[in-house]
Amino acid sequence: MIEYFPYHRKLLKKKEVKELLNYFDQTLLHLGTMSGGDTETTREIKQVYNGYFEDQRANQIVYDALDRDSGFGWRTIAQTTERPMLSKSKLGQFYHPHQDSPVLGDYSTSLVLNDDFEGGELQLRVAGEVKNYRLKPGEAVTYPTGMDHCVRPVTKGERRALVIWTKSSVTDPLLREIACLSNKVYHILAKEKDKKKENPYLFKDGIEQASNDPLFLVDKIFTLVGRLMVASGIVIKND
Repeated sequence: MIEYFPYHRKLLKKKEVKELLNYFDQTLLHLGTMSGGDTETTREIKQVYNGYFEDQRANQIVYDALDRDSGFGWRTIAQTTERPMLSKSKLGQFYHPHQDSPVLGDYSTSLVLNDDFEGGELQLRVAGEVKNYRLKPGEAVTYPTGMDHCVRPVTKGERRALVIWTKSSVTDPLLREIACLSNKVYHILAKEKDKKKENPYLFKDGIEQASNDPLFLVDKIFTLVGRLMVASGIVIKND
C-alpha cells in the first residue's frame, strides 16, 4: 500500500490551528522524556520537548479533523487514535532517524502548527527514496509506523508540531490492503453520485437495480472482506 503513503494534505482550518497553538503554549513540556524512555541515549538522539494537552478540548479538535478527512479514513481504516503528543524543537534541536514502535499503532501522523521557523523538515524514506516535507501550519503527513523518518535540525525559531498514532481495525496487512482498495473505490463512486445529486443508498426498483449498481457491489465486497476478517479471528481489534 506504499502508493497511498505518505499521505500529505491540509488537515486543520486556520481557526483550529490558532486554537491549538493557544493550548500548546499553555502546556508544560519536558525534554525528550515522553516516548522511548529518559536515558542518556534517547536524550542524545531526540533533542525535542514533548508533552500532552491538558485540556481535552484540544484533543477533540484533532479527532474531529481526522474524522472529517475521508482520505485518512479509507487509508487507515482507523479503529483508535491515541491522544496527540506535543513536540517542540528549539534552535539546533532535532530527532534522529528511527521507526515508530508498532505498539504505538499502525500509522503515524505528523502535524505542524506554525511556520515561523527554518529547518525542521520531516524526512521520510519512501520506496528507497528520501523525501523532505516542509509543512505549512495545519498540514499533516500520515505514514506507516515502520517507515524510516526523522526531523531535521531547526536552524531558526521554534518548530511546534503534533504526533498522532492510529491503530487500524484490520491487523492483517494483506486484508487491510483489500479493505483499503474497496473503501477507496466506494468513496470515489459515492462522490460521483453526490455530484449528480443522487442518493447513493436509494434503489427505487429494489434488489435488481441494486445488483447492477457499482457502488452497491463494492459495498458487498467490503462486507465480504469484513466477514473474512471476523472468520479469520486475527483481524478485528477490540479496545
